[in-house]
Amino acid sequence: MTNITNTNEVSLADVDRPMPTPGPWYVDYVTSSTSQYPYVRTLEGTICEKVDAPGAFDMESAEANAALIASAPSLYAALTALVNAHDEQPAVLTEEEWNAAREALRKATGE
Repeated sequence: MTNITNTNEVSLADVDRPMPTPGPWYVDYVTSSTSQYPYVRTLEGTICEKVDAPGAFDMESAEANAALIASAPSLYAALTALVNAHDEQPAVLTEEEWNAAREALRKATGE
């Protein structure tokens, strides 16, 4: 895992916590004789067994939710790279925007 550091922060790699299942994650479908619904998996197994949407089942919303869940590893990697690049050579975003990126990474790692 890449260290995500700031001069005022501890490296996330140094925090003792469980690591998420590595990507890539995929959207797949379970089909029975009466229904079909999306789920999220890796090549090794299931990440999220049944993706649904609030209220009455809506396949379009369920598929959108599954796609968002499945994108988590690549979103995490992209955000990590962005924060690391900024920490090495500050870019043209505001401190508030960088703090939001760091907070999203902390949330993604369960801090």
